[in-house]
Amino acid sequence: MSCPKYRRKVLVNAIASRLKELIAQIALDINVEILEMEIMPDHVHLLIEVDPQFGVHRAVKRFKGASSRYVRLEFPELKSRLPSLWTNSYFRQRLETFTARVLISLAAISSASVSKASSK
Repeated sequence: MSCPKYRRKVLVNAIASRLKELIAQIALDINVEILEMEIMPDHVHLLIEVDPQFGVHRAVKRFKGASSRYVRLEFPELKSRLPSLWTNSYFRQRLETFTARVLISLAAISSASVSKASSK
C-alpha cells in the first residue's frame, strides 16, 4: 500500500485510470505479476508477485518513481499541490503471514461463537 503525499485525495478520475495503466506497464517492464490492484482516492493497494532476487523494495521503488514522474508530467495541476506524488513510506505484508493471521483470527472468532452458542 502506498499513499500520496499528505494523504491527499488526488487519485481520482483520469489520474486514477492513467495510474492504473502506468503501474501495469511498469510491472511488465520489471517482470512483476500484479495479482490485484485497487486505486483509492488517497492510496493504492497492490497484491504483487515479485522474484525474491529482485525484491519487493525495488519493485515499489520503480512503481512509485516512474508513476510519480509520468503522472505529474501528464497532470501538471498536481505539481502545484504536491512536491512529489508519493510519501517515502509504504506498507508491505507477506501473503503467507497475512493469511495465517487472518485464519487464526477467524478460527478464534468462530470458536468464540461456538462457545457462546453451546453455553445458551
